[in-house]
Amino acid sequence: MPVSKDFLIAVCVAFVAGFLYIQERQIHDLYTEFRQEVNSMKLTHKDEIHALELKFFDYYKQDEVQRALSGIERNLDEKTTMMNEIMANTTREILNQIGDIKNKLGEPVAFFSRISQHHYDLPPGTIIKFDDAKLNIGEGFSSSSGKFQAPEQGLYFFTWNYLIRTGTNAYIGAYVSGKQEVDTCTYASFNSHILASGSLVVKLKTGDEVWLQVFYKQADFLHSTYTFFTGHKIIAML
Repeated sequence: MPVSKDFLIAVCVAFVAGFLYIQERQIHDLYTEFRQEVNSMKLTHKDEIHALELKFFDYYKQDEVQRALSGIERNLDEKTTMMNEIMANTTREILNQIGDIKNKLGEPVAFFSRISQHHYDLPPGTIIKFDDAKLNIGEGFSSSSGKFQAPEQGLYFFTWNYLIRTGTNAYIGAYVSGKQEVDTCTYASFNSHILASGSLVVKLKTGDEVWLQVFYKQADFLHSTYTFFTGHKIIAML
């Protein structure tokens, strides 16, 4: 009996379908076996895998920390540079101000001197020689002449004290380059002793002189312990 063409085609299709089914099952079984093997490996080596994960995580965190630290270091460097500039500018300003103050004040000038012994019966016109100089910064005061000579132009302050005893008189004036500027006196005291004092603020030119001098009438007595002359420069002036 002859085989028809359609039958042969059907047989071929069935054969191919069966073959493909078998191949699909084999592939599925192989994949299932592979998955089981992978899962088994994961279970076997899970500690190693976890360690690798932690190591990666730590590396990632360290990298982030390092980047953060680098940013902080850059910020600190910028702040340090800025602070150094501020400090340098501030220091220059302070030094300039100190220089200005020094220029205004000039070199220090001050003196303090007393008479080394009692003075008696000094006639008018006598310059009192304060011969016991305790301080003479700037060398403006002469204990031999009793005069102060301004080493530079500026504003100066002077003060003096003197002590007399009962029944004596003393007229003491402050003179600036020959001109009497201040008068002080004690007259016919009935106390055992009496103290007089005076002061003067004056602008002097370089070389101007200041001294104390008896005027009007005789100075009967000046006590050495309590008779002194002192002065200092307040500020230099152009």
